[in-house]
Amino acid sequence: MKRFALLGPLLGVLVAGCDGYLGMQGRVYEAEGLASASLPAQVLIDTIGAVLPPRLRSVAACKIAIEPWAVSERSQRDDDGWVQRTVTDNDGYFRTGQVAAPGWYDATLTVMCPGRQLLVWGFRHDRQEHHAIIVVQPSKR
Repeated sequence: MKRFALLGPLLGVLVAGCDGYLGMQGRVYEAEGLASASLPAQVLIDTIGAVLPPRLRSVAACKIAIEPWAVSERSQRDDDGWVQRTVTDNDGYFRTGQVAAPGWYDATLTVMCPGRQLLVWGFRHDRQEHHAIIVVQPSKR
C-alpha cells in the first residue's frame, strides 16, 4: 500500500506539467493633443527597448481579451472558457493569465476602450507571459 501513497501527488505533477500558460501584462495609452489624429493605433508585444511616441496618456476602463487562437479563427470558436478578460486600472495597466494549451501558436488580443476604436491584434504565443504596450485611437466620428 505504501508504494501507491506517492502515486497521487506524482500523477498530479505529471498532469499539471501537460498544461501551458497564456498570460499578458501591459498598459494602454492614447496620444494627447494634435498627435491623436496622426498617430496610428499600434501594439508592441514583447519588444524590448521600444521607443514610445511622445505625449501619451494612460487609458482606464479598457476591456482586454486574450484568445488562444488566431484572429482568422475567432468566428469559428465558441469556447468562451478559454478567453481571458480583464479591465485596465486608472493607470492603464492590466494583467491576466490562465492555463492554456501548451505550445506555440497564434493568439488574439482585443482592446475595447470607451470612446476609442476597437483594436484586434494577432500575435505569436511563444512564451508564458507576454508584455504589451498598446496605443489606441479615438473613435471615428
